[in-house]
Parts: sequence; structure tokens; C-alpha cells
Amino acid sequence: MSIGIYYRKLLFFGFIFVAVFVFTRINFDKVMASFTASASLETPSAQNMSRDPYSYFFAATLEEDGSLSYDDQEVKEAIRPRQNYDELRLIVLNEPSATFEYARVEIQLPKKVIRLVGQPTVIAVHGASPISAALVEGNKLVYEAKSIGQSATMTVTAKFPKGYFNLPATEEIARVILSVPGLVWLLGGVVLPPIALVIFLSVLFGSRFQLLPKKIAGYRKEPPQNLSPSFSSVLFYGRVGPRVIMSTLVDLAQRGYIDIYNREADFVVYRKDEVDKSLIGLRPFEKILLEKIFLPRQKQVGSMDVEARVGRHLFSRKVSLMYLSLYDEAQDFGYFNESPARVHLRYRMIGIILFFLGLVGYLIFALYAPDPKFVLFFWIAMVIFGVLIVNLSPQLTGFSKMGESERLKWVQFKNFLASRQIIRGHDELFFRYFPYAIALGVEREWASRFVEAQFALPKWYDTSHRAGGIEDFAQSFLPVINYLSESLNVSSEPLVR
Repeated sequence: MSIGIYYRKLLFFGFIFVAVFVFTRINFDKVMASFTASASLETPSAQNMSRDPYSYFFAATLEEDGSLSYDDQEVKEAIRPRQNYDELRLIVLNEPSATFEYARVEIQLPKKVIRLVGQPTVIAVHGASPISAALVEGNKLVYEAKSIGQSATMTVTAKFPKGYFNLPATEEIARVILSVPGLVWLLGGVVLPPIALVIFLSVLFGSRFQLLPKKIAGYRKEPPQNLSPSFSSVLFYGRVGPRVIMSTLVDLAQRGYIDIYNREADFVVYRKDEVDKSLIGLRPFEKILLEKIFLPRQKQVGSMDVEARVGRHLFSRKVSLMYLSLYDEAQDFGYFNESPARVHLRYRMIGIILFFLGLVGYLIFALYAPDPKFVLFFWIAMVIFGVLIVNLSPQLTGFSKMGESERLKWVQFKNFLASRQIIRGHDELFFRYFPYAIALGVEREWASRFVEAQFALPKWYDTSHRAGGIEDFAQSFLPVINYLSESLNVSSEPLVR
């Protein structure tokens, strides 16, 4: 049997992975910069513009958009928005490789400014002495320092009136965020994420959820009621999955709607002529399943056909409709107070919202919140809680009182199917309960009980392999049915599972 790759899905998820990876790398770099740069800007490898080896000279021009240009180079976002002003904070020299007796920095402004917010300053430390910092003729900043040693640092600053520069919209948004008081940041980082913990715990330990099913003693030798194998699987697991499709296909084969032939590296599923004449006796979800597998007037399909049908679209609407039909019928039976699909979707959306809130909160706090950054751990916790809820949501099914009672009976029937007591005689009993064993996840245990029974291949299955007993039958048949079911299950829309 060949196992293919759905290249469209691989390409789609690969694109998402690359986009998320690039996005997180970019933001990670910004986050690390916010920790290490101390909100300052350092000129990247600026050459000394002075011809005197004992002097340092640097000239640059500030643009209206807040960028800084020099030597045919440009530094974007040189101006940082603050709550009531725009600030230039430029590290000109940081442990230079040479010593200078004198240093001068000139920064040309884009237009005249009547008055700065405070006085411009030159910060010269670790073996350097400031001389002066002044606004000249309203359109040039001039900074001077002396005795610049190799361990010295020289930083120049200036504060401009808000609105002097035409900053990008992102910088204006940053100004609004930075204007939030520190107490609000603290409360937001400490109070909001624990709410996610409360939501997670309420989801995890909510009433009547079968997240951690208890082991139930006792067994039943017959199904509790005349229920199709597919519904017994939904009732047992609380959700629709590959086993529902597996048990439905076997049930359809035993009822005479399809035949299956295993020819070693491939398989063929045949559609009976009676199916074309009448669909009486088929439930809505069974009709949808056959329509998904077979094209109109198509009599047989192989593994390549299944791959083509499933890989044609990223997600299959028909498989999703089949799942929803199963959920609705199970709810009509009274097993659930609310459709499991809606319950799963609700908790999945809660998890997704928590995840993105945590991610956005983490990035905002990492980039803009004042130090210390310890509140970031709370936002990481919110992201983790969101992921956990998304992963657990398919298992969070609320049963009705009747559903809980019926589920216990089916668990006892499963215990009977999975017991180790050998059954001798004919294989009629094996095939009668075989779809239920698949639906409840104990098909191999059920088959092992008939290793000493007389066996003949059923009319609806044939194989080119040797099938001398039930064990050989299970080894050849189960991979085929499992492949079919997993392929169809993957094509279902994620929010329906």
C-alpha cells in the first residue's frame, strides 16, 4: 500500500511555519534590543570625519520622519516618541579604538525649532569630559567634549516638542502605549494572565467532562442497545475521529454496500450496484461518506484515488458535514445536552483567544513596558494555557445524564471485547462485533480471542496475502481501513473535529 503526501497541505502549513518563524525572530530581536540598548541609538561604524588624528568629528542630518543620515547611510527611527516630547539619544563613541583630545558632533535639523524641551546634553563618562551642548541658529545641534579615552562613552541627547517630527504611525502608537502609567503595566501583567489560569482550571475540572475517564469494572456480553458502531464510538470517546470512519466502513461492508480488496501495495474499494439503485437504509452521514469516497457513477477507487480526492482541497466540506451530522444525531438521541462540535469549538476559540492575547501581551510588555520585565513570565503562562486548552478541547465533551449512564454500559461492553478469554468455535460472533471493537479501539484484542476459532474470509473482503486465520485477516485488513480513515479524518476542517 502506498502512502502519499498531500503537497498542498504541506505547502500551506510550511508557509504558516515560515511566517510565524520569521515573525517571532524579528520580534525576538526587538525584544532583546529593548533589554540591552537602554533606549539609546548607536551609530553603526561611523568613520571619523576629522582630518586631525587627535580630534573626532561627526556630522549628521535629522530628517522630518525621524531618521538620521550621514555618510550616505541612514538610521531609521533615530527619534523615539515619549509621552510629551520626541527624544534623540545617540551614542556617538563607545570605547573607541583611539584617544581624542577633542570631539565635536553636529546634527543638522530638518527645520528651525523655536525652543527645545529642556537643554540638549552631552554625556561623557569613563574617561571623557563634556564641554558644551547647544542649539545654534535654531536648526543645528552642536556637542563638544574633551579628553576622550579608549574606555570612554560619549552620548548626545535632545528633546524636541511633540509634533516637531512627522513620525510614522507605528511610532505614534508607541507614544500612546508608553504614556500608560507604570502601575497599569504592573496590574495588567500580574492580574490579567492569572485569569487565564482560572479559565484553564474551570475548563479542566468542569462538571461532567470526560477528560480523564475512570476505569469501570464489569462487562456486558452484548451491546447495551441497538446502536450503530459509529454512534457507540462517539458516545465512548465523546468526539468523532478516525475510528468512527473505520467502524462505519466495516459496517457498510457487512451490510452489503461496499467490498474491499487488498492487493499488497494497493487496495480497491468497490461500490455495489445496489447502492446506485437505492440508498434506503443509509443514514445521512453514511451517504456523505460514500459520496466522499466515490465520484458519481464511479464503481471502484484505489489508494491513489483516495489521495486525489482528499488532496484536491485543503479541507473537505463533505467530511466536516459527516462529522456534524453524527454530532447532531447523537444529540437527538439525548446523549449530549449540547452538540459536542459546538462545545469543542467554544473551548478551542477560548484557547485561541488566550493564546493570541498572551502573545500580544508578551510582545507589548517586552517592547514597551518599563523594567523590570518579570511580568513577561505571566504572559508566557497565558500562551501556554491557550495552547493546552486548544489541544484539550476535543476531549472536553459534556454528556447528559442519560449519556453518562449509556456510556458506562458501552465501557462495560468494551471490557468484554478486550478480555483475554479465548473464544472457540466459528467466527460468526467475531464479525458480528468486529465493527464495535474497531469503534471502541479494541479490534486487536477482540481478534486475539479467536485465534483458535474456525475462520473464512468474509464475502466483502479479499486479499492477495495469505489469510489462514483471523490473525492474518486482521494484519492485512486493519492497515487498509486505518489508512482510509486517517486520510479522510485529516481532511476534515479542524474546527469541526
